[in-house]
Amino acid sequence: MKIGMVSDTFHPKVGGAEIHVKELSKALRNRGHEVSVLTFTDGNDTVEELPVTRLQYSPWDPTTGVATLLTNDIGKIAAFIRNHDLIHTHYTFMSSAIVGVLSSILRTPMVTTLHGLGTLDSSVSDSVHKKTFRRLSFLSTQRIISTSEEMASVAERYVPDDIITVIPNAVDTGYFKPQGHQDSGETLTILSVRRLNPKNGVQYLIDASPTICERVEDVEIIIAGNGGKDEMMEYLKNRVVEHGTEEHISFLGEVPNEQTRDLYDRSDIVVFPSSAESTSIACLEAMSMQCAVVASDISAYRSMLGSGKRGVLVELFDRNTSDYDAPMILPEERIQSLAESIISLYENPERRQNLGREAREYVVTNHDWSIIAEKIEEEYYSVHG
Repeated sequence: MKIGMVSDTFHPKVGGAEIHVKELSKALRNRGHEVSVLTFTDGNDTVEELPVTRLQYSPWDPTTGVATLLTNDIGKIAAFIRNHDLIHTHYTFMSSAIVGVLSSILRTPMVTTLHGLGTLDSSVSDSVHKKTFRRLSFLSTQRIISTSEEMASVAERYVPDDIITVIPNAVDTGYFKPQGHQDSGETLTILSVRRLNPKNGVQYLIDASPTICERVEDVEIIIAGNGGKDEMMEYLKNRVVEHGTEEHISFLGEVPNEQTRDLYDRSDIVVFPSSAESTSIACLEAMSMQCAVVASDISAYRSMLGSGKRGVLVELFDRNTSDYDAPMILPEERIQSLAESIISLYENPERRQNLGREAREYVVTNHDWSIIAEKIEEEYYSVHG
């Protein structure tokens, strides 16, 4: 089958959805399909031998973007659709809406995966154009793949529940596997692999750093990730200075996904204090690497970590549902709870090891790409004979 992947963002931009699209495409090629990508992100014409069509406009500027698209690139999009047996869009955002309408006109079947952005109410807010993109995306597709139960419940407001299937994200467990890290029990290495967006909660880990550094003699906190706005990086670095923990915290900036394995392998604890999540690919990678994980107690992490069986959950918010509108500062007792959870896990190496083993076993059994790609393939055949 010739499959056309469509995503507003793609490599070289690094994030969960971008990794998902690339790794799914590779897994489908391994299953005998032809796959190519249409995106609005600048970059090379191929990514790991995957053909990429790139359109030059910003999905974040909808008025100019749509006008430019309809004027200059509508023919390219139509040609891309005609050249494939099935279109698979990602997000319910601008690309999914526009490609969805054209796919309906051209009678090319379409499947849509929900990743959070453009689907969850907190990511749409009161924006008229985002609400329009979401509605058009839902009404143009034949099958919905939701990466979480929470997003499936949003989809049910727009389409019949019998076209919605929950299929979580995946990870290459053959690549992301323990490389022989030896826990010295002396230096505590804490890792955050997150795009620097307020909803990912890196600011909460930084605010917990004074307590951690005071209680643990030798601490290293690694922040791997970049953000779309320089203000967030500046804010985080200023908070580090205010806390006086500069010598313990390093900012690596954006790290290519294939290089994160070494970071996981050298880390004792990986922290995910997010306010919104579906099935975090970074968390799956950490679990696959047999790392001990500390995460916010929201529904996505509760599902992944088994209510604490495969990692530590911390109550940071008054709800367990996702919210993109994350506060920059949490109440002090919540920050202390995060710090105490990390310190307690550091002080119990045996528990860290047990959680890591349980986490990897779970991910290998349930989230390897060989398993998830087959499930997605079944959705394709349900709309394309």
